Amino acid sequence: MNVASELGMPLLRRNVFLDHKQDEAFFLAQLELAVKRAEREGKCIAIAHPHPLSLRLLAQKLPDITQRVNLVPISTLINGQK
Repeated sequence: MNVASELGMPLLRRNVFLDHKQDEAFFLAQLELAVKRAEREGKCIAIAHPHPLSLRLLAQKLPDITQRVNLVPISTLINGQK
């Protein structure tokens, strides 16, 4: 059992880790994987570090991503909404 469950806290797990490999092509492939999963399943939790490469690529891709899926704070998913 994990600590969050023992304490009765809400728990969500990430679906896609965007930048555990610092490489532009890898990051973009992971980002596409996350967006496709969100399109298919209605939600996807993707995480990344605040590395300069990650921040730059997210800023570049944000307009395209928001045309495809709705971005919401994690609290929206914790509260059971999509």
